[in-house]
Amino acid sequence: VLYTRAECPYCHRVKVVLQQKRVPYQEIDVSKNPKQLEKLRIINNGDDWLPQIFLNYEHIGGFDEFFLLEDSGQLDDKIREALAEEACFAPKQKMETQL
Repeated sequence: VLYTRAECPYCHRVKVVLQQKRVPYQEIDVSKNPKQLEKLRIINNGDDWLPQIFLNYEHIGGFDEFFLLEDSGQLDDKIREALAEEACFAPKQKMETQL
């Protein structure tokens, strides 16, 4: 799951990388759904920095953490593992029940 906001350039960059890697993801645009923003704040101890990325129910973090994984090659490893488990990015319903 990728929590984003439409006008967020950092969100856009993460989406471009995921699209280039052909990684399926579910986007939750918090500007269209304020309740999701509140849920995100709970997960992030009050922070609402965007984007926020979850891979197989694991909170990867935000933009900086995502690109640290990308630059180190660890992101591809995590994606491969997730695809092998056939559940790449967590479905919205499952994430919402965890919040």
